[in-house]
Amino acid sequence: AVRAARTAKGGDVFPNIQRAFRIIAMGEVSKSASQARDYGYLRPHDTVIMNPHELLHVAKAEIRALDEAGYRPPLPKLIPVAGKTGIATLKMMLVNMRDGGFISEHDFEVSGRLADALCGGEIEAGTLVDEDWFLKLERKHFVELLKNPKSQARIKHVLETGKPLRN
Repeated sequence: AVRAARTAKGGDVFPNIQRAFRIIAMGEVSKSASQARDYGYLRPHDTVIMNPHELLHVAKAEIRALDEAGYRPPLPKLIPVAGKTGIATLKMMLVNMRDGGFISEHDFEVSGRLADALCGGEIEAGTLVDEDWFLKLERKHFVELLKNPKSQARIKHVLETGKPLRN
């Protein structure tokens, strides 16, 4: 949601949220760093390291460079939400996908919670919130989903096989 707001054209965050929602809800996995950038998993300036043995070395070097340059984190910014209007639109898409047999009932549940978190919750569209607002929503939904045996089975399956489970 934060990235969607930063790249929104004309102040309308919903098209970017809708794109991110489709990618995340359908469980799109990138097959390359380039595709990860296209999906929005990586930012354009994120460093990509091909050799996993170099990760720690490169990370330390980048942290040192940031420190020497006097880097300070940006101040928190307020972000406009898509709100309950955005949630309703995304849930309408989900109903069509579920009724068409493209997603399971549990996919519908998970994606509905994703819609709520991405759109900023049941508040008016355009309301300004900070990043912490989104993180709290995300955490709330994640904890609730963890109580569901189907979510637990999905997590276990991904950890064991590296592949998503559609239950």
